[in-house]
Amino acid sequence: MATTVVKAGGGRPEHEAAGFANQREGPVATEQRVARARRANDKGNDKFKIMDFEGALGEYTRGLDVLASAGAKRGDPASELRQRLLCNRASAYLRRDEAGEALRDCEAAIDIDGENPKPYYRGGLARLALADYRGARAMLTRSSSLGSNECDLGVLLETCEHLVGNEELASRLEGTERGTEVAGILARYCEQLIDDGDDEDCDIGDVLDDLLKLLRREPSAKVLFDRACHWRALLFYLTDSYGHRVSDILKELVSGPHAVAWPPIVTGRLVSTVLEASYEEGEKETAMNLILYSASIPMMTSWFLIRPSREVAGVVGKDGAVVPAHLVFSSLRSKARWETIPVKFAQYYVWTLSSFCKAAHGSEMLAKSHIRPISDLVFMFEHANDLKGAFDELADASIPSHFDRVTTAEEAEKFFRREKKRMYNVPVIDLKHSVLDELNVLVRDGSGLRNEAFVRETTALGKSTLKPTRLLVDLLALAKEMHKLSPLKSAPVLGQDGAAKTYEKRPFAADFSKNPFGDAFIEEEHPSRETMLSKLMDVLIGCCDVKNAAITLCSKNIHSLLVELSKYATESIVEKAVELYKVLSSSCQAFASEVLNGDTDMIAYTGLLLTKRPDLQCAAMNKIVLMLSTCSGDDFSWFTKKGSGLDACYTLLCRCMADSGGTYQEFLTAGGKSKSSPSRDVIELCKIVFLQSLERCRLRKKSKFAIPKGGAWDTFGNQEIMEMERFLTGKPVVPPTAAEIPSEASVRIQNASEPQRTVASPTPLHEEGKLRKGFFGSKKSYRRSSKGKDRAQRIAADTKPSVVKKSEVSKEEEVIEEIANNPLLSDEKQQWEEDNRGPEKEDGTELKVVWDSTPSDEIKKHRTDWANMDHSQKLSWTQSSTEVTATVKVPKGTKAKDLEIVVTPTRLLVKLRWYGRVFDGPLSRRCKASESWWILDGDQIEICIPKDDNHFWRSLFEGGQMKSYYEVLQELVHADEPAQSYEDLPEESKDLVDELRERQELVSEGLIDPDIFDDFRCVLSDGDGAK
Repeated sequence: MATTVVKAGGGRPEHEAAGFANQREGPVATEQRVARARRANDKGNDKFKIMDFEGALGEYTRGLDVLASAGAKRGDPASELRQRLLCNRASAYLRRDEAGEALRDCEAAIDIDGENPKPYYRGGLARLALADYRGARAMLTRSSSLGSNECDLGVLLETCEHLVGNEELASRLEGTERGTEVAGILARYCEQLIDDGDDEDCDIGDVLDDLLKLLRREPSAKVLFDRACHWRALLFYLTDSYGHRVSDILKELVSGPHAVAWPPIVTGRLVSTVLEASYEEGEKETAMNLILYSASIPMMTSWFLIRPSREVAGVVGKDGAVVPAHLVFSSLRSKARWETIPVKFAQYYVWTLSSFCKAAHGSEMLAKSHIRPISDLVFMFEHANDLKGAFDELADASIPSHFDRVTTAEEAEKFFRREKKRMYNVPVIDLKHSVLDELNVLVRDGSGLRNEAFVRETTALGKSTLKPTRLLVDLLALAKEMHKLSPLKSAPVLGQDGAAKTYEKRPFAADFSKNPFGDAFIEEEHPSRETMLSKLMDVLIGCCDVKNAAITLCSKNIHSLLVELSKYATESIVEKAVELYKVLSSSCQAFASEVLNGDTDMIAYTGLLLTKRPDLQCAAMNKIVLMLSTCSGDDFSWFTKKGSGLDACYTLLCRCMADSGGTYQEFLTAGGKSKSSPSRDVIELCKIVFLQSLERCRLRKKSKFAIPKGGAWDTFGNQEIMEMERFLTGKPVVPPTAAEIPSEASVRIQNASEPQRTVASPTPLHEEGKLRKGFFGSKKSYRRSSKGKDRAQRIAADTKPSVVKKSEVSKEEEVIEEIANNPLLSDEKQQWEEDNRGPEKEDGTELKVVWDSTPSDEIKKHRTDWANMDHSQKLSWTQSSTEVTATVKVPKGTKAKDLEIVVTPTRLLVKLRWYGRVFDGPLSRRCKASESWWILDGDQIEICIPKDDNHFWRSLFEGGQMKSYYEVLQELVHADEPAQSYEDLPEESKDLVDELRERQELVSEGLIDPDIFDDFRCVLSDGDGAK
C-alpha cells in the first residue's frame, strides 16, 4: 500500500509539492538547476581523477539532489544529466568497494534510459564484485549488445563465462562419489598442513608435493579447493623453506583448465610481503614472482588484480578499499620505499608492468585504475642509482672524495671501484635497458601515451582543454642528460675531396659515462648491445607518432638536442636524429619553419626531404642545392649514403621515369605529373640534386665518365646510373650495335680489357720520345724516391723514340680519334676509360676493391676480405725507448713489388699499387727516416721507425687514436733498453724503482689507473710532436 508523505506543518504531499514547485519555477529555473548539477558533476569528475573518491561521491550526490525537483521526462537535459550522475556515482562506489550501492545506482540509471550501455557495464562490474557471476554475465552481455566501447568488456565476459562454468562444475560434483573422494583428500591434506605439530611422521614438503600432483591430475580439484576455502592453510607455508612449493601450487590453481582466481586474502598477503620490510628477501622474491605470473593471466589482469578491495586493504593495513596492482606500483614513487628495493626486485616491477600492458587493452585497464606505467618506468630510470645496494659506496665516508686524498692501497682500491661503478654499474645498466625496452613498446600504444602525457582540464570559461603533463619533459631531460655524459673519441674530418683531413673529438654512444681515466678502464658486459641513448631516441620517435606529443617536444626545444646528436661519431645515433627531424617536421609546422630558417646542416635538411610532404621536400631540396657543391666531406658522405637524401631523390626520379615512358623532356611536355609523385617542383629539384651529386663525385675523381662508388651509388648500379643520366640530360639511349663498331676499334677495346703488362691509356704515353710525367700518364705528378727515379730512368731508356714505330702510334691515335668522334661509340669509350683508369683514391668511409684482372680468384678473394676489414684492425704499433714498430696487415699473397713504403722524418706512407694509399699521414713525433727499414712477413709488414728522441709516443699518427697512459706505461716498463742492475743503483734510484714496481703491481691488479699520476705524465711527455 502506497503511503503519502506530508511535509512538517501540513500542506501538500511531497510529490505534489515538487510538481507544484516545478510548475512555479518554470523553464528558466529548471535550466539553472541543470547548470548547477552539471557543475557539480564536473567537480566530481575532477576529484575522481585525483582519486578523491569520497569527495567525488559528495559532488555527485549534490548534483542529484539539485535535480531531485527538476522534471524527469525521458530525453530532456535534466533526465540525461541525472543518468550520468548516477553512473558516475556508481563508479565512485565501486572504487570504494561498495558494490551494493553501485548496483542500486546502475539499476536506477537503467530505469531512466534502458538503451544506454554504460549503466549495464558498471552494473555488471558490481555484480562481479558481489560474486553474482550469472547476473554479471547478463548485464555485460546487454552492454555489449548496445554497442559499449569499453576496452575490457570482452575479457570480462570471458572471465564471467569461466567462473560460471566453475560454478556449474562444482554443482555437478556435489554429491557424486568422485567429488566426495577428491574433497576428502583435499581436506586431509589441509588438516595435515594445519596440525603438523601433532604428527611427527608428517613431512610438510611431501604433503605440498602430493597436493600439487592432485591438482595437476584432477583439474576439477581446483574448484573444490576454492569452495572449501583452504587458502589460509596454504599461505601459512609461504616462507623461505617451502615458498617454492607453495608458489607452484598457487600458479597451478590460477592457470589451466578450471582455473580459479586468488581470493583477496592471497592477493593481500602477496602485496604485504612485497611492501613490508619485515619479510626476508627470499619471501619477497617469491611474492614478486607470483605477482608477475598472475599478470600474464587474463582473468587476473582484467579484474582480480585491479579490483578495489577492502579485504586486501585490511591485510596490508590500509583504510578503505585499495587496488592491489595500484598499491604495488604506487609504492615505487615513495623515496623511502624505493631505497629499500633491491635492483633485482625492481626488475620484477618492470616485467610485471610489461605483462599487464601486453594484455589486450592492458594500458587502458591500468589507466582506469589510475596506474601510469610509462610515468612509473621513467621514474625507475631516473632513480635507478638510488635502489638498495646499487650504489652503497657513495655513502661510505671511508672512501676519499678525490684521489689526491688517497693515502693507502686499500683506499686506492675502494676509490677506483667506486669510480668504475659510478661510470658503469652493470646491474643498474641492465635494469635501465629493460626499462627502455618496455618504454619503447608502451609509447607505441598511442592511447596509453595520451592518457599519461596529457590531462583534460576545464578552464574558467567552462571550456575543456588538453594540457601536457611532465612526462614528455622528463623524457627529453633524460636524453639531454645522457648526451651530456656521453664519452668522446677521435673521428676523422673529411674534406671536400672525401679524404680525411684531420681528426677531432666527437661524442659517441656508450653505456658508460664520460671517463676521465680512459675507456680502457671500462669493460662492457654486452659491447654489441644497442646503447641506452639509441633506445631512448627510439622512445622519443615513438612519442612523435602522437601529434600533440610531437608539438609538445618541439615547444620544449628538442631542436637543440638534435643539433648535438647530429655530430655523433656513432652512425645509428645520426640516423635516428634524421628520423626525429622527419617525424617532428611532419607533425609540427613550427618546427619545420625553425629548421628551414635557422643555420642547420645537411642532417636536418635530409630529415625534411624524407617526409612525404611536397612543400617540405621542395624547401629542403632548395637548401640542399645551395650547399651541395660546397658542403664538407662528412655532410656529402652522409647525404649520399644508403637510405639517405640522394636515395630518396633517386627513388622519386625512378617513379617519374617509369611513368613517363620516354625522356625527361617528354615528361615535362606532358605536364610534368607522375602518378606516384604529382609535384613537378619536387621532380625538378630531385633532378638538380642528382646531377649535382654526380658532378661532385666525378670532379673528385677528375673524370667526366666516372661512375661513383660507395653508399647509395652502389645500390643504384652502374647501368641504372647511366640510364638515369641519359633520361635527365637527353643523351641517346640506343646502345651501339656490333656492326656499327669498326673492327679496329673492337679489337682495341677487347685488348684493353685483357691482362696487360703495360697500362693502356686513352692518350699516347710517348710524346716526342719523352715519358709523360705522372701516375698512369695523368697530368698529376708525384714526388718519387730514389728508387722510383731510377726506375723511371730505366723505363725512359727502354722506350726511346727509335723503338716506337711511328705507324703504330699513328694507328693508335686514329683508333682513339675514331672512337671519340663517333657518337655511337660513346658507351665503348666510357667502358674503355673505366677499364684503363688507375687506382681510385678512396675517402676511407666505405672501402672499395679496385684491381686489374691479372690476379687469380684466390688472390681476389683475399683482397676482398682485406678491403672489407675494419680499417683500425689493419694497423698496430708498439714502441721502446729508441724505436717504434708498426705492423700493417695486407692481403695474403701480397709481394714486395706490390708495396710502396715511404718514411720521412715527419711522415709515413704505406701504399698498395693495386689499391692505393692504405695509411698516409704525419707522424706524431720526428723520426730518423734514414735508419728506418721494413720487411714483408706473410700477410703483414713490419716497419721499424727509429725515434729522434727518447720521448714515448701517445699515437702513431698526429691526431690519430691515442693510447691510454696505462698502455704506454706498460711499454715503458717492458722497454728493451739497457739498464743497471738493481744493486748498482743509488739509494734514491732504488726508492724510485720500488715505488714504480709497487704502482705497477696495483695497475696489474686493476686497483689504480696510472693516467692520474702526474709523475708518469712527465715521463711520457704530452709535448707537441714533429715541428
